[in-house]
Amino acid sequence: MAEEKKDAPDRKGILAAIDTPIRLAALIVLVVEGFLGILLAIARPQDTTLYVILMVVVLLVTIVLFFILEAKKIGKGNITVPEIGNVESQQKEFKYDVFLATAMAGIDSEDDFSKAMGKMEELLTVLDNECGFTRVYFAGRGMKAKKDFDNAGLSVKEDTDAIKVSRIFILVYPQKIVSSVLYEAGIALAYGKPSFYFGNDFPFLMTQANNVFEHIRIYPATSIDDVINDIRKNKQTLFTI
Repeated sequence: MAEEKKDAPDRKGILAAIDTPIRLAALIVLVVEGFLGILLAIARPQDTTLYVILMVVVLLVTIVLFFILEAKKIGKGNITVPEIGNVESQQKEFKYDVFLATAMAGIDSEDDFSKAMGKMEELLTVLDNECGFTRVYFAGRGMKAKKDFDNAGLSVKEDTDAIKVSRIFILVYPQKIVSSVLYEAGIALAYGKPSFYFGNDFPFLMTQANNVFEHIRIYPATSIDDVINDIRKNKQTLFTI
């Protein structure tokens, strides 16, 4: 019985694997040097040196071209790293006016959680009506019970992406509590977001932030009611850098 033909190489799979410039460069080197290797195998002895030189030249040229292309990409700003301490330009377009962060997951009592969430809904209304922040990202929006928060499946990526596309960052931290909101505040700082911290018992470095970074403001507050009253009294002026 004749042997069955082996499956042809999966061209689509190969093409899908070439997803970076360095992989494309590697493929080019392999193809060209494979071709030169075939020629070398059938070449006359006096031509061997020439083919070896060609292999080395192809490798060097490919490496040089790769680095030139990557340098141009960096020069065009395709690769950017946020500079901590520099406020982000406010001329760009943002998906959200505000990223609102507060410590909710660390509240133990179901009753306390429900009360805090009710206050946060009131704060959202104040930000909308008193300050004109109509696009506020708040991970706990609409949640009525602690189990809703625990089961929400909130991801680091979702929160990080939301901070990136928000114009300002507001942290409500009226009492010391273990919470990821402190991590979110660090992300906002790295992105250069104008950030406003409402609370009293912040970690040491955060208490010094407004003395070092021009886009950080700290306002004293011992409850969410304090935050609401402060915003109602001062409105947009609280969030002016």
